Amino acid sequence: MEKYISAFNEIDLLMEELFEILKIGLGEINAYPGEDMFRIIVNKTEVESLKSINEMFAKNDFSEAHRLMSPNVYIFVNWWCDNLDFMSVNISSLIASKEKALIISNAGKLPFGNFDKKIL
Repeated sequence: MEKYISAFNEIDLLMEELFEILKIGLGEINAYPGEDMFRIIVNKTEVESLKSINEMFAKNDFSEAHRLMSPNVYIFVNWWCDNLDFMSVNISSLIASKEKALIISNAGKLPFGNFDKKIL
């Protein structure tokens, strides 16, 4: 379960930032469309955290990981469940596109020679 803590910490921080921007508290989040809030947080979340949360659902670890969740993370995870039901965001595609962007951005930093980034 420790592998989820880093992802939960990132989600918690992003949720707090969103609350601050919207000038709302946790109890007021339901006044906003959950799908939109989910998209905002998912798009700002690092790829490794997305993969961890995706893995949590794939391995059915939710009930065990639940005890590690803050209220903010619990709300986000519920949005994730809604997304699984309605597929408003294709998580697999989002993860793949974020990984591709990471590979391309890091390709120029490799110490061995020049190569065409389009091949990657």
